[in-house]
Amino acid sequence: MSVISIPQSNFQALECLHTYKFLTVKQLQRLGVNGHEKSVSRTMKRFFDKRRFRREYVGQKNFPVVRGADTNLPSVYYLKYQGAKLLAEYYRIPVSEINYPLSEPAYRQDYYHRIHTVDVHIALRQWAERVGADVGVVDVYFDHVGNTRTGGKKNPLRKQTRIPLGKDEDGRFFEPDLIYLVTMPDGRRQFATVEIHNTRDVKRFLEQMETHAEAITTGAVGIHYEIEIDNRVRWVFWHEGTMFAAMKRIRASGDFEDLRHLIEFNTIDKVKKDFTDGWRPF
Repeated sequence: MSVISIPQSNFQALECLHTYKFLTVKQLQRLGVNGHEKSVSRTMKRFFDKRRFRREYVGQKNFPVVRGADTNLPSVYYLKYQGAKLLAEYYRIPVSEINYPLSEPAYRQDYYHRIHTVDVHIALRQWAERVGADVGVVDVYFDHVGNTRTGGKKNPLRKQTRIPLGKDEDGRFFEPDLIYLVTMPDGRRQFATVEIHNTRDVKRFLEQMETHAEAITTGAVGIHYEIEIDNRVRWVFWHEGTMFAAMKRIRASGDFEDLRHLIEFNTIDKVKKDFTDGWRPF
């Protein structure tokens, strides 16, 4: 089947799945794939209609009803091999360069964590496009590099955001949820790790913050990406009350004052509306 036979809105949906890997109907709508949720749903269902396309270009991951809720969690869509092949033919690149899962994704306990990570990614790219900035790097924790069969010790399968800590022989590392590098039109660069905090566990936040502080002090993230600037640490909270509690604890500890200018806090609702709005120091 040629690319021309697929309507533009449908092809746009495939491109969005290539960029973000996993998307719900609402997220596709935010990205401009049709104006209404029902229209987006119809667009995605066309990819399952074998009478229309003969092949499955998109996969759909469904989820059970959450306890205490009246409806299921929103389904998540992702490219399948035929969809990836179609995009590769259009871009004239190998299929291996298309961002699609090689098997059905297993959303164990991180449904909202993935959803919010993608929400941040969407907001980041929309802001960059709006101001004319160049997005050089966006790595997310649910993407992997390496090879579980042939990688061995030199190139094992690992999360894309894995950052070594200390010496190689120590085997220590940490894995932020998202890492990005954006270059502004005037040449200034914004380099940051992002952590999504969906629970009310402030103790867990402090443990993670200590790891990030070590990484900033040693330059671990910049060394890994070969970038000679300090990275920010941007925390995105689901619950605003937990964010304020975390900020209070970090101030009380007094351990991070030297890094105050590099640590910022926000809520997922504000980030989704405008990536640049609402960031605050502790």
